[in-house]
Order: sequence, then C-alpha cells, then structure tokens
Amino acid sequence: MVLRRGLLAWAVVALGGAAVADPREWAVPVSGPLPSGAASLFVDSRHGRVVSSPSRPEDVVGHVVPRALFPVLEIAPGSQCRRQWLRIGPEAWVCGDNGVLRDTVAPPDRGVPEPSPSTYLFARGQRVGVYEHGWQALAQAPNPLQVWRSGFGFSVAAERDGLVRTREGVYLLESQTFHAHPSSFAGAPWQELRGASGGQPFGWVVTENLQVRGAPVAAPPGRHGRPRSPPLPPPLGITLPRLSRVVVYEVRGRGWEALARVGEGRWVRASGLRVVLPQPPPPEVNVARRERWVDVDLTTQTLVAYEGADPVYATLVSTGLEDSPTEPGIFRVWEKHTTRTMDDAPGSSPARHMRYGDVPWVQFFDGSRALHGAYWHDHFGVAVSHGCVNLAPADARWLFLWTTPEVPAGWSERTPRPSEGALVRVRGRYVE
Repeated sequence: MVLRRGLLAWAVVALGGAAVADPREWAVPVSGPLPSGAASLFVDSRHGRVVSSPSRPEDVVGHVVPRALFPVLEIAPGSQCRRQWLRIGPEAWVCGDNGVLRDTVAPPDRGVPEPSPSTYLFARGQRVGVYEHGWQALAQAPNPLQVWRSGFGFSVAAERDGLVRTREGVYLLESQTFHAHPSSFAGAPWQELRGASGGQPFGWVVTENLQVRGAPVAAPPGRHGRPRSPPLPPPLGITLPRLSRVVVYEVRGRGWEALARVGEGRWVRASGLRVVLPQPPPPEVNVARRERWVDVDLTTQTLVAYEGADPVYATLVSTGLEDSPTEPGIFRVWEKHTTRTMDDAPGSSPARHMRYGDVPWVQFFDGSRALHGAYWHDHFGVAVSHGCVNLAPADARWLFLWTTPEVPAGWSERTPRPSEGALVRVRGRYVE
C-alpha cells in the first residue's frame, strides 16, 4: 500500500505537482485532414522537428519542446507527414503528427524552464542502475536501461520516497546521488567592467589549485637592481579572493617573474591574473552592421563578446587541455540547444570518461566543440575541458540569449543558416 501511494504521488509530481487533465481530453484530436479552424497546437511528441517549409521537410531549422503550446498560423499539405503541416512562426512548420489541436487561441509557451543550482545531481558509486520505472529502481531489478558511474551528471525533475526522476524521465535511487554546486561566478557588461577600472586594464584572480584561497598581496618590489629570479616582495597579510575582479595599473618583469600593481602599494604575481584587453575584429566580421561575434583567448582563458568593433561583455572560461585542445580558428555557431547531454568521444580514456546530462545553453561552433554552461566545476580561468569552451551557467545563459539566431519561445533547438550563426574566433595557445 505504501508503494501504491508513492507511485500516485509520482504521477502527480510528473504533471507539475498538481493533478491536471490530460490535454488530449480538451483538445481537438488530430486525425486525418486538420480542421481549418484549429487555433493552437499542443506538442505531445519528443520528436517535434521544425522545418522551413512543407515542401522542404529535410530542411530542419530546429526542434520544439514537448508539452509546448503554439498558435497555428497556417495549415498546408506536404511530404514526410501523415497529416498536414502547421506553421507556428516565420519559416517554421511542425508536422501535425506531433501533437493535438485546440480550437482556442493560446500564446506560445515560454520554453524550457531554466535550470536552477538545486536541479543538478551526480551519480554516486561505480555501478548505478538507471531504470524506466520507479519500482524497478526501488527493487534494483536486473537489466537496467543504463549503468552510470560516479560523477555522471544529470538534471532532476523530482526527488521523493527514496527515488530520483531525471528530466529525461528515468529513475535511480536517491541514495546513489549527490547534489551539484554550480559556480555563482559571472562576468559583466563591458561598460560596467571598464567603468569600474577607470579606463585601466582589468581582470580576475585565478588559482590553478582550488584549495588556494587566492592571490597574496605584497609590498612594492625593490627598485635597486633586480635579481635573476626575484622573490615576491614581503606579503602584507592580505589575500585577493579567487575569481575576484582587479584593476591592473602596472606590470613589472616578464614571464613567471612579472608582478602586477593592483592598488596603491599592492602587488601580486601577474601569472595569477587573467587580464582582458580588447582586440580588433577579424575580416569576416561586418563591422558596419555591428555584427555580433565572440572572441575566445586560449592564453588568458577569457571570452569577450563584441558588436562590430565594440566589446559588450567579458568573462572567464575554461577551454581544452593539451590532449583534448580547443583549436584556434574562425568558426560560426551551427546549432544551439537550450540543454544537451554531453558525452566523451569514442576511444576516450576510461579514467576520464564523463557524461553530463542537461548541459545548459549549448552552442556548437567547431564540430562537437561548443560554448556551454558547466555545472560540474568552478575552475574558470583555467583550462580543464575536453575541448569545449566551458562557461559559468550565468555567463552561458547571457551568451546564448545574445548570439544570433535567437531560439524562439517553446523551442529546444535552433539550426542556423550557414552565414546566420554568430562568428566565434578562437586564438592564442594552451598554456600549462
């Protein structure tokens, strides 16, 4: 009896925490030709592809979110659809097979709910069974759908009665999970950063070792001669916190010996800073039209967003390591996803194998390499990725909403035209 009550609770949770009617009970069924008076479409399929025209069903421009609601603007016949095609926006058609119709007008859904820090979990244990049904997970039945290992990440839809249901709709034991703590770090608009620096270069404090609190502040270096390997000047007992922003007024020395003045009489190792300097746009950018583009610097592990020649936003990133580098070059975003499961490429080392579900704000620009949010680490400013450009979740969201083309409300994915995606320049080199 306890199990039955638990399963009933899960049914309520699955519908958003309240018992609501199945939309098909109040919708006009889609069967045969679609009625011309249909006003809106409720998508009940996970395969809601969007095409540019009923006559070109192979020209996929995106996908819509399951359980999203769209106004029907036009109905037309076409191939690769048993029923008719429905226009839900400019050059955006969805097959009627993917949903049911309503005869009342409704605005489109707002889209995928934005993930919050509390929604991410990791698997705990070397063999974590993932099941289709909750009762199977409770019984630890044989032959699970998948077996995850410790550190595999995912987004959770609900936690109840010792079970976790993921947003992908599968189940595992709550005792075999632990919560993620995504970074609260975020960059800022360029004018805000530049204004705070008074026109001087600015940057952030980073540490290779996360156990180190930050950068110790020292007194001014000596001016009478400079030894071959000068020690840091006497410390002042002050530490600049990791990921804190600083203004750089002066740099003395080169390489690992360089010291940066970050205040009156205050110096730190320049190697512990990530300084941002504006760069000219590449020839591919249409400066006159203030084309939006992104500049990723592998050397400083920073990202700057530009409109034409003007920087508008800056932040820290984490790019690929030496054995899985982020390659320099000029690229364009070729696909945008509000969330996407990220996995290792075939042949990757088992010791470094990873699987992160529901990665937020993903923008592919160089094959499988993407700009995306990372909820599994807080080491921005240091190269740690498998080749992608990792951003703190807040930065990834800002960039996703800012780059072209936009992802309309109710869509989960957008595929730009070849010249429509935002330009991404990757430059510099990996520095260990």
